[in-house]
Amino acid sequence: MITEEKIRIYKYYKGDIDGWARLGTPEQKSEMIDQDWLMIEDLIQSIRLFRKGRASENYIESVYGKAIANFSKHEVLRELEEIL
Repeated sequence: MITEEKIRIYKYYKGDIDGWARLGTPEQKSEMIDQDWLMIEDLIQSIRLFRKGRASENYIESVYGKAIANFSKHEVLRELEEIL
């Protein structure tokens, strides 16, 4: 589940998973796992495709369905879109 705290951690390290792995606090590392990080990156990439008009309607629906199922609140998805 992607939470607001995981998005904050992602933003803090500016999407640099190596920085988080090397410099992340024990609390940050217990809050988030690599799979969460990769899911956030995947969704950011998908949102970029949407904004450029390079995604089919079916793909957009599938990605947003996955996002809604994996985010703790809808506000988290909006916060993720703001990263772009």
